[in-house]
Amino acid sequence: MNHDKRLPILVMTFLILSHNLFAQSEKVNQIDSLMEWSSTIGLFNGNVIVTENGKIIYNASYGFADASGKIKLDRSYRFNIGSISKEFSAVSIMKLQEQGKLKLEDRISEFIRELPKWANNISIKNILQYTSGLPDINMGNINTMNDALNDLKQLDALLFQPGTDYKYSNYNFLLQQIIVERVTKMQYNSYAEKYLFKPCLMNSAKMNPLNNEKNIAKSFNDESVEFPISLPISGVVYATTDDVLKWSNCLCSLKVINKKSLAQIGVRFNLLNAQAGLGITAFDNKDLIAFQHDGSAYNYRALLYFNLQVNTSIILLENNGNEKIFEIASAIKAILKGEKYDLPKKYFFLQFKKELDSLSIDQFISFYNNIKTLQSNIYDVGKETTLNTIGYYLMSNQRLDDAIEIFNLNIQLFPVSSNVYDSMGEAFYNQGNLKFAILNYNKSFELNPQNLNAKQMIKKIDNIK
Repeated sequence: MNHDKRLPILVMTFLILSHNLFAQSEKVNQIDSLMEWSSTIGLFNGNVIVTENGKIIYNASYGFADASGKIKLDRSYRFNIGSISKEFSAVSIMKLQEQGKLKLEDRISEFIRELPKWANNISIKNILQYTSGLPDINMGNINTMNDALNDLKQLDALLFQPGTDYKYSNYNFLLQQIIVERVTKMQYNSYAEKYLFKPCLMNSAKMNPLNNEKNIAKSFNDESVEFPISLPISGVVYATTDDVLKWSNCLCSLKVINKKSLAQIGVRFNLLNAQAGLGITAFDNKDLIAFQHDGSAYNYRALLYFNLQVNTSIILLENNGNEKIFEIASAIKAILKGEKYDLPKKYFFLQFKKELDSLSIDQFISFYNNIKTLQSNIYDVGKETTLNTIGYYLMSNQRLDDAIEIFNLNIQLFPVSSNVYDSMGEAFYNQGNLKFAILNYNKSFELNPQNLNAKQMIKKIDNIK
């Protein structure tokens, strides 16, 4: 009797393929359940794409395109991707360096001569890594790019010596664009659309669209208040999830810049959660292995995660953001790894802001504890960030004593968190109680020596004393 020796191999191959297909199907089912839950309880209104090993395994739309609640979202809708837009200016700079038209070590004063003398100390590398020493931009004073440049002309001094510290300021993003324009003799938006969008086949993406453009997901809040899509600064990208996927694939497959350039815009200042041109990055020696970038504007929220080692990505774009996009992304990552995950929960602060405004602080803490006991499966009670948000809201409304009560509760619940002591320090500082402010900032810095804010505040209070 003749036996086909290939049969056992074919059977084994079939079993392996069947197992892989079943595992992927199970992941898709879990992602679908996660997204349905998130949409049903009001945590996600937007579009999502998930890829694994370079292939799309999940692509869906949830919710509505505007505040009317009548037009359903689909894949064709474009969203403001916020700070993810900064990848395009960073990549533009790297392309120009590859072409020999500038160097990262060049001083920005070589390209923008009208700036004050402090510009002689800032390199292009500094503005890519947010180590320039430039302060926060006051968007209330900005209607055009020229307004931003004029504001900078009035700046007397930097916050710190460039390269020695970190400050996430949008001035860095604007200066990158101006340098691209000065070098290329093109408007930045036109340059990015021609040399980045087009090669990456981002056919739907648009820089700074007008309010009357079609297929733009309108940003709105929970009170159905809609926000305009136009912004006073250039370089703001509106894109579909498919566009963002094309961009990340194009970038990571080295079609727009080379491997060295890609790694360079991923290098960050040595501080926890410091960002660079690709947001938060991870390296294996000098090889970029993953990055996660998020963005926000009005009620738009965007998140892009890309793992270069396994060619896996997660893209979430929202137009009614409820601050849960990171939790959703973390759950998807866990699903892809076959790990346990927690379902995201409703934003307690947004849901019960009226109670916070109307109740005494003791009554509100009792209310909070009651929700924590009875509805912890629905609301994000018992989390450090929840109480921190409440405390900062109280501070913004000059309820400093109440904020201190909330931060104190947070410290009781999270006694080894650097962040909760940092928040308490800020509340005491705003109250004028420098003794207790510095005690809390010292504790915060002790728990996390990379806490830049605590370090700066300790120095500031010491100088006041």
